[in-house]
Amino acid sequence: MGLRLGIGKKGFTYLLSVSFILIIVVFVFLSADSRPYQEQQELYEVRARAMNDFVKTINQDLERASFISAFRTMIALEDYIGRRGSFLDDVEEQFRETFMHGTIEGEAIALMNESSIDAYAEKINIVGSAMGISIEFNVSRISLSQPDPWSVDVGMDVEVRISDSPGNTYWDYTKRAEANIPIENLRDPLYAVHTNNRLPNTVRKLDVDYLVSPGNNISNLLEHVNESYYIASDKSPSFLMRFEDDNGASE
Repeated sequence: MGLRLGIGKKGFTYLLSVSFILIIVVFVFLSADSRPYQEQQELYEVRARAMNDFVKTINQDLERASFISAFRTMIALEDYIGRRGSFLDDVEEQFRETFMHGTIEGEAIALMNESSIDAYAEKINIVGSAMGISIEFNVSRISLSQPDPWSVDVGMDVEVRISDSPGNTYWDYTKRAEANIPIENLRDPLYAVHTNNRLPNTVRKLDVDYLVSPGNNISNLLEHVNESYYIASDKSPSFLMRFEDDNGASE
């Protein structure tokens, strides 16, 4: 439960250093036209370096943005199937919609308020336009996978173009942002639907080497059953498969 509350309603909050960098950029830009040519060139170089720092900050912030949006998306999908009482037809497709737009089947989700990638792009555009910087932000691909029993991988390819208002300085590149989302303390989708959301069960790992020890000691097994803990098994469905009520085996 503590993990859920760790990300507040503020969503994406820019670092103070970003604003400081942008103030430098604006100051340099406004000062350039009235200076001699050589001084203008020096000022353009300063502006280019400042904008380069801004680009670095955005690149670093994209990782954080993808984690926040992905984490909230998983919770939003859990809530949705629990309230609706039925599973998703395609968890990857639905994840992409919610992650990107903050909606599920076109319905705006309160939990995703200011936390979708669209919302993040809007925020950086507002900051940029206020400072005379044009930012084009296009997500070309979103991937979702489960590389191990206890986490989900999310990635997005972002095409970014950042330029100053005269167009003298610009960056044009593609950035891959990735996030690893732990599933511990998230709710098991199978319990949410099959118990009509009356008996939700969170994923909690039982960190033992065996359930029945030599000498037929079953204390670990009893703890596993009584406390509804989870262990990794290649005979059970992955966390993502559970959103589709797929109870097959997953490596």
